[in-house]
Amino acid sequence: CHFVNLAASYRASPSSVSLVNSVAREPRARRLKTDSNSANCLDAVMTAEDIITVSHTGEVIGGGKRGRQVVNAAGFLIHSAIHKARPDVQAICHSHSPYGKAWSTLGLPLEYTTQDSCAFYKSQAVLDSFGGVVLSKSEGGRIAEKLGDNKLIVLQNHGLLCVRSHCALTLGPH
Repeated sequence: CHFVNLAASYRASPSSVSLVNSVAREPRARRLKTDSNSANCLDAVMTAEDIITVSHTGEVIGGGKRGRQVVNAAGFLIHSAIHKARPDVQAICHSHSPYGKAWSTLGLPLEYTTQDSCAFYKSQAVLDSFGGVVLSKSEGGRIAEKLGDNKLIVLQNHGLLCVRSHCALTLGPH
């Protein structure tokens, strides 16, 4: 179940990762499953019941706990643009981890100095003109275009975004 996999990805992430938004495409369906983290659900207690289903226009069409069926508009604009551009992508993880944010200020791709970073060898991009909170479809499209066929994009002065074929893969192993 994609709800369970998405929630498990949150719960399994180390507290230092600080997931902001994670989205999973439902196989063979034209809808996305997303967290309701804009309602401030702690990653460590995220459950399948916290996951909402949204249409490709960003409307909640199911799931979620009552009173917490909120769509993160900026996250939706980014993630829906990526899903549209990359049918192979089933899961997207956007993180504002302290280390990822610090690295993003350099405007450089990850250096291949650790086994973990080698997972992105020749598969990363840098968006060096990230404008902050995404409020338009065109900005989401720009991020998707810059990501291209890569697994990772560094959003300068902001954080990291990873795409994969399965929820668990967005957190590792890559």
